[in-house]
Amino acid sequence: LSLDISTDQLGTAFYTCGELKSGTCPSKAAHGGGYYETSSCILFEQQSYVNAVNLQGLPEKTIYGPTKPYYSESTYKFSTIN
Repeated sequence: LSLDISTDQLGTAFYTCGELKSGTCPSKAAHGGGYYETSSCILFEQQSYVNAVNLQGLPEKTIYGPTKPYYSESTYKFSTIN
């Protein structure tokens, strides 16, 4: 399985559910019911650079508000590898 991510963000954070205790987080009925298990998920989060608000010289500031709303766009393409 391959995943291609295109984004207008500067960085990507990667997380797993390694801290999730098995049997404590129920899944939706549409996902088969039951419970999620430890390490049963991964997350790719597109974002600005970590700690960018405190670093000088980066191309973009990460402070948003009513006059500067946050907007981002990402696409995900899954494919199989033969």
